[in-house]
Parts: sequence; structure tokens; C-alpha cells
Amino acid sequence: MAATDEDRPEPAGTDGTSGSAGRKRLLQSVLVRLRPLRAFPVWARYAIATVVLAGFTALRETVPGDLSGHPYVVLFPAIILVSFAFDRGTGFYTTILAAALTATRATVHGVGSGLALVIFVLVGLFCASVIEALRLTIEELGDREAALERDIEERKRAEAALADSEARFRAAFDFAAAGMAIVGLDGRWLRVNQRLCEKLGYSEAELLARTFQDITFPDDLDADLDYVRRLLAGEIPVYSMEKRYVRKDGSLLWILLTVALVRDVSGVPQYFISVIQDLSQRKAAEQVLARDREELGKLVEARTAALMRESEDRRRAEDALRQGEKLQAIGQLTGGIAHDFNNFLQVVSAGAQLLMRAHQTPERQQAILDGMVKATRNAADLTSRLLAFARKQALRPESFDLNERLLGIRNMLEHTLNSRIELRLDLGADPSRVHVDPNQLDVALVNLAVNARDAMPEGGTLTLMTRHSAAGPDGAGHIDLTMRDSGEGMSPEVLARVFEPFFTTKAPDRGTGLGLAQVHGFVKQSGGDVIVESAVGKGTSVTLRLPRGEASGSVAGPAALVERPVRGVGRCVLVVDDNADVAALASAMLGELGYSARRAESPAEALELLANGKKIDVVFSDIVMRGGVGGLDLARAVRERHPGVAVVLATGYSDALAALPGPLPWEVLSKPYGMEALGAALDRALGG
Repeated sequence: MAATDEDRPEPAGTDGTSGSAGRKRLLQSVLVRLRPLRAFPVWARYAIATVVLAGFTALRETVPGDLSGHPYVVLFPAIILVSFAFDRGTGFYTTILAAALTATRATVHGVGSGLALVIFVLVGLFCASVIEALRLTIEELGDREAALERDIEERKRAEAALADSEARFRAAFDFAAAGMAIVGLDGRWLRVNQRLCEKLGYSEAELLARTFQDITFPDDLDADLDYVRRLLAGEIPVYSMEKRYVRKDGSLLWILLTVALVRDVSGVPQYFISVIQDLSQRKAAEQVLARDREELGKLVEARTAALMRESEDRRRAEDALRQGEKLQAIGQLTGGIAHDFNNFLQVVSAGAQLLMRAHQTPERQQAILDGMVKATRNAADLTSRLLAFARKQALRPESFDLNERLLGIRNMLEHTLNSRIELRLDLGADPSRVHVDPNQLDVALVNLAVNARDAMPEGGTLTLMTRHSAAGPDGAGHIDLTMRDSGEGMSPEVLARVFEPFFTTKAPDRGTGLGLAQVHGFVKQSGGDVIVESAVGKGTSVTLRLPRGEASGSVAGPAALVERPVRGVGRCVLVVDDNADVAALASAMLGELGYSARRAESPAEALELLANGKKIDVVFSDIVMRGGVGGLDLARAVRERHPGVAVVLATGYSDALAALPGPLPWEVLSKPYGMEALGAALDRALGG
């Protein structure tokens, strides 16, 4: 096939380039050399053109001969051409100026010369226009060539960057530490790296012939396909999941799969990029950890069982120890009680045997009787202290002013102390009303005073002080009654045992060791607290924190035996007791008091006598009796059925009586009781 004109190459220039390219470069070279002239201002360009044309015109006047034959005729077109090289405005200005000079020349020297000059000027102007067009074309071609060269350079750089990116991706893909794959939308492997092949045991060709569904463990396939569906639907941009692949040898490989979807510029899905991380070591570690946890759980269970057995053994040992301590305490308590009661019984028994002998003088008989009465009172006092220690005594709490009470028993306390001990009262200015059993409080103060007296054998000072306390054992307001002595004090070992029954540092014949135990039991049962502070050589301070009392009610000083008229004459007392000896002695004492006495062996018999209309003014009953029905039940029945009959109760100790809250509506005598106490109780019950 013949080549066309467009296909023929242009002749080469002297520099080895084509002809048109050589001319283009020549014109560009000329324009480049003239380009610095454009730096002149416009007025300078016009001035230069004017001077040059005027100069050559003046020079022509000195040149002889014809203008057309002189070389000067080419100067004007050349000057016009150079002017257009500056810019178009300068070129046109030079042309107009040359035409004006030519017209002037023609007027002076004739039309012929002027016409020739005009022709040359027009030729110069035409040439200048052609050159200007060529210049503009060459500049445009140069700009296009430069733009094309820039495009080529940018394309080369883009291609280099793309090649570099592809090389980097290829290196990252092929030599990644994790398995990587490009997967088609149908699940086929399009490209896999060597790491993935090694993990699965397949060659690259074997994997490319399969789909990811082929090597996914069946139990994990549904979850994987669901993620793929959501990824294609645009619900998620990427997903990760733990799954299992089936290796070529049939073993399972735990992996962490991360998949992203690649789309084209229009958003159409193209393929998936998958990153597969091996989790086999982590899963193995988890299995080891699970086994360790299971073994640890078994060890913990075994150790817990062993500890429980040890705890149970320790509890049994502690129970045995506590039981032994209880037995020891009971033995100590029993021994102390037996010792003291045997002494009291010895006095009563020996006295009774002596009284049975007829040769005793009246004075001797009275002395023996006084000893027997004293022993009986001491036994009753010991019983009262035991009940107070056990917090089982029947208390009769009342509200009264503690300061007034202390002033009332001051003389009694001074008689308890010896003459070398000074008793001081430091009573608070505000009323100090407490709510306790006043008689038991008197006993507690006497016990404390006796202990303080024994702690000051050489004399000293005993101070009684009352203060208001904002807090107590139950958080309510209390009154603090403090007894402080200046005696020998106690060591920490002795202080730790001061409330133990029958514990004493005194000589065997100086006390039973129940004084502080009685104080502690009485105050605790009353809802208060006892605080003991002591140090060797610095004395002892005992604070009774007593519950605050109401504003009404009072007690007129300590209990005292007041002579009252006996009102038993003409009155009948029904004695209810299942012990015949006790009932007989009670009837005898009632006879001495002027009362007539009837006896009933049980509460049922007593209620029957009352129901039969027997004249009875007072029911005097023991609280604890055989048969399950006691004196309290009888007292309630009498109050309900026979409200006009008074009731007096007697007891050595009763759980039911100790458990009753508040003051009782009946008179209660504590056994053993004397004739005077019995008469006073009957007198109060009858309204005396």
C-alpha cells in the first residue's frame, strides 16, 4: 500500500531533524532572541521606531542616486518587521509612521520615488503580517507541544506509580505472614499466596481449582454465607469471623477470617479480598487453659471439701472446748454455791439441833435464832445475786430522780464504809431521772461500795458522780452513774475477769465473788451497760450507764421497814402451794398476823373453792407448781373471774415471771420471806 503525503517523512534538517521541524526551531530561535526586546515599555518601543525611521530618512537625503536602486529601500520593511516582533501595536505604529515619511518623501522628490517606497512599505507590512501569524502559530504549537510533553510525563509517572503499587501489593500479598486470597463472587479462588497454601496443605493450582465452600467445615458454612450475603447487599462493609477450614489431610484448621468486598467506580461488586490468620496456637492454648481450669476447679473443690472438713473438725473441737469451759464454769459456780449454802445450812441445821435440846438458856436460844435468821437472809441474798448475774430476777423498774436517790442512801453507804474513807457526791445540776428497779440499784451500789472499801484498806476517797450521756447500748439517751475510788486498782489480767461469778482476789472469808456479777447482770437486764476502768496504783472507776426515765413518777428514798397496823383480823387468805411443809409454815405465819388461812394444793382446787362462794379475801399462791398451771395463770383467772379478790404471789425463781415486761399488777414476794414482809405484802394487796 502506497504512502500518502501525510505518511511521508519530512526532509531532515542539518541538525538531523525534519524540514518543518527545523524551520520551526529556527523561527523559535529568532523569536527567543527578540523576546528580550519586549521588556521595554510601550512608549520606549514607539520612540525607538520613530528615531530609527527618522534617522534613515535623513540619511537618505545625503545619498545620491535613485531610491529604487539603493539598498536603503529594504530598510523600511526590515524596520517594520522588527517592530512587529515586539508586538502588534508597535508594528502598526511603525508602518503608519513609515507611510507618513514616504508620503512626505514623494511630495518633495516626486511620485516615482514615493511610489516605490510605498510599495516596499506595503510589502514589508505584508511580510510582517505573515511573520506575526507564523509567530502566533509557532507559539501555539509550542504550547501544545509543552502540554503534550507534560501529559506524557504525567502518564509515565502514573504508570510508574501503578507499577510500583502493583509490585508492593504483589510483594505484600505473596510474602504476607497471614494467608491472603482474592476470591470471585462465585466463591472460586482467583489468587492465593504461598502462606495460605502452606497452612491448608494444597498447591496453588489445587486451590485455584476449588471454591472456599469446598474447604469450609460444614458446621461453619451457613454463618460464612450469611456474612457474604450481607456484604453483597451493602449491609456491612467488612466482616470477621472464626471458622474452620478442612486441610488436604482432613485435619481442621481454626482461622480468623476477615473479608472485604471490592467494587468498581460505579459500585458494581468485583471480587473479595480475604485475610486468613491461623488460630491453631491460640485454640490449643485455650484447650490447655480449659483443662487447667477444670483441674483447678477439681483441686478447689477438693481443697474446699478438705477445708470444710477441717472447719467442721475445728467447730467440733471449739464446741468441745466451749462445753468444757461451760462445765468448768458450772463446776466453779456449783462449787461456790455449794460452799456458801452449806455454810448457811450448817448454821440453820446446827441451830435447830441445839434448840431441840431443853437445857438451852433463853439468851442462848435467842443467839441461836438470830444466827439462823442471819444465815437465812444471807442465803436469800446469795440467791438474789445469782439471779441478777443470770439476768433472771424479776425486776420492778420505776422512774425516779437518781440524784435524790443517792442523797437518800448516803447515810447507808457511809455506814458501809469505814471512818477513814471519805464519801463525796458530785451530782449533775440537771434532773437525772432513770428507769430501773430502785431496790436492786441500792444493792448494786452497796456491792460497789464494799468492793471500794476493801480496795482502800488504808483509807481514801470514794466519789459518786452523775452525768447525762448522749448514747447507750441501744442508742438512746442514758444517765451515767460513776463510782470512783482511790484504792489499789487492778491489773489488766484481773480487770478482764471482774464480772466472772465467784472470781475474787479477796481472802476466802471476805466475799463470795458475786458482787460485780450481780451489778453487771442487774444493769444489763435493765437495758444499760457497765464500764470498768482501773490501773494498778490509780484506783478503779465503775460507770453504770442507766436508761433514762420518764418525767413522772417518783420513789421516796430507799426501802425501809415501816410499821403498819395489822389488818388480818377477820380476813381469810387462801394459801395455794403444792409443797405441804411450805404451805403449813405460811399458814402459821398468817395466823400470827391475825389472818385465817385455808389451803389448796393446786390452782384448779383454788378456783373451785372461789367458785363455790367461799369467803376469801386474798389468794396467796406459789408461782411454780406441778401440773403445768402455775400461780401466774391462777392470778390472771382470779382477776378475770373474781376481781374483788386480791392476789399475792411468792416464788424462789420463775422463768415466766422474769420474762414479763414492765411492772406486775400483783404483789410478789421472793422466797425466803419473813413474817414482816408477808404482812406488808398482804397489807398493800388489800389497799393498806
